[in-house]
Amino acid sequence: NPDWPGGTWIEVKGYMDSASRNKLKRFKKCYPEEAAKMIVVLHKNKQAVEFCRKNDIKFVLYEELVAQYSNNIPEWE
Repeated sequence: NPDWPGGTWIEVKGYMDSASRNKLKRFKKCYPEEAAKMIVVLHKNKQAVEFCRKNDIKFVLYEELVAQYSNNIPEWE
């Protein structure tokens, strides 16, 4: 995505379970500069979105990426 700055960390989450939430919180606490550059890709899920918003974690929904890019990338999934 052209809006994403260079040096961006991309974290892809399948399910935002408690272990995933703890890892993201620890990453943000231990590596605040890197965490500020992180974007989490997640499925449209109310709890996951709320978690990211509450913890000031940038995210993009996988469904939005599919809508935007799947027609332009051969053999997308």
